[in-house]
Amino acid sequence: MVAGHLRAYRILTACNPCLVQQALRSEPNIGLLFPCNIVVREGSSGYVTVAFLDPILAVQRIENPSITTIAVEIRHCFDRIIQTLPSNEYLYV
Repeated sequence: MVAGHLRAYRILTACNPCLVQQALRSEPNIGLLFPCNIVVREGSSGYVTVAFLDPILAVQRIENPSITTIAVEIRHCFDRIIQTLPSNEYLYV
């Protein structure tokens, strides 16, 4: 914040209906994690930061190999997005 002013901040949602359908077949409560949020925010130095919730970490407690496989696929999608960004302007949380 600068003098009480919130810097530019956006929350984007991403969803792949095919992957969601596969996940719901394996784990009915997995819908709590969908859609995937992506935060795009202005940092203190004026750079833009893009932040993703790591889907692999998000499903770690769910002991279901099908869900882990889907999380890996989602992570690959995010990785493709990251490849288009200037370096050091993204992070997984």
